[in-house]
Amino acid sequence: MPVPGPTYISAKALEQNEELERQMRARGQRHADRAATFLLDAGFEAEARIDSGNPTEQLLQEADRGRFDLVAVGSRGLGR
Repeated sequence: MPVPGPTYISAKALEQNEELERQMRARGQRHADRAATFLLDAGFEAEARIDSGNPTEQLLQEADRGRFDLVAVGSRGLGR
């Protein structure tokens, strides 16, 4: 089986990728902010955050950082 050689990416493609990631993070934060506002208006304490990385590791680290009654995760955009 052939071993693939190094993969190169153009500066323009890298820039486009970084811009797309920035836009996706901003969109995710807006959705998280709306969900937190909904919860705050209902009388709950809530904080909107987005993270990147290994989901299992991120969730466990976040859960270990504080005392939470609930850690909620959303990924499909099907509602609150």
